[in-house]
Amino acid sequence: MKTNGNEPCNPVLTQSSSLQNETSLGLTKREMFAMAAMQGMYNNGVMTINGSIDRSPDGIAIMAVQAADELINALNK
Repeated sequence: MKTNGNEPCNPVLTQSSSLQNETSLGLTKREMFAMAAMQGMYNNGVMTINGSIDRSPDGIAIMAVQAADELINALNK
């Protein structure tokens, strides 16, 4: 299963006032994966980066994006 993390996760086809079809992109797959990872990390309350505990928003955000990228890589194998 090949997936592009920069594609929209839930694209919606809409029509503009000029009656031309447009795609409303919303969040990308990568952003949705990172959001889900981040929710789990905040819920768990303990973050480990290279063996150290990091509960800062920056540390959690970095780990969530890394987890999203790893998921996309695994899906593309």
